[in-house]
Amino acid sequence: MKAYKSVYDVANTTAEEMLERVSNVNDIKHYYKTKLGTKDMQFCIDFARIIKNIEKSIEYDV
Repeated sequence: MKAYKSVYDVANTTAEEMLERVSNVNDIKHYYKTKLGTKDMQFCIDFARIIKNIEKSIEYDV
């Protein structure tokens, strides 16, 4: 199972794929009891994209 290793990995995935991967890990590790959905994953992806854009703008300013 491939891990998300950076903001770029999260920003470039889909909510459906991320939900499947996160749910699979949780089935094994039991990190949380709540049921997550695609909206939860999209929230993470949207913020990862914001961070990615901020990092890009900082690179261009240097």
